[in-house]
Amino acid sequence: MKKEDLMIGDWVEVINSDHLKYVQVGAVFTDLILTQEAEYESEEIDIKDLQPIPLTKEILLNNGFEEFCEGCIVKELSDDEIPTLYVWNGSIKSLYVVDNYSTNKYTYVKECKYVHEFQHELKSCGIKKEIVL
Repeated sequence: MKKEDLMIGDWVEVINSDHLKYVQVGAVFTDLILTQEAEYESEEIDIKDLQPIPLTKEILLNNGFEEFCEGCIVKELSDDEIPTLYVWNGSIKSLYVVDNYSTNKYTYVKECKYVHEFQHELKSCGIKKEIVL
């Protein structure tokens, strides 16, 4: 991974570690990150020891999304200020933000292969959703 790909709160996978698997980024420095930990002391991890986590159907379902049709995962967000969010998690893996469910007018479409990319796109759309692994 590259430093430029990371934001605070991103979930990433740690390679070359005996005790860490997935961590959230708490701070980004030149060559390392500081983990964001609730229960434990934060740790420094070299960026070269990080890799992105693939965005999967299971991760979406574990975060309150539902299977709408085969390969299509959906999350209706209730706040009137936030658009409806659709995620197509098939071979395309794109994020669709829809203004109106009945007309299916897409205002934003972005390909998201990894969890951190998905987190970035949610933030850029003003959607406050904490992803849990």
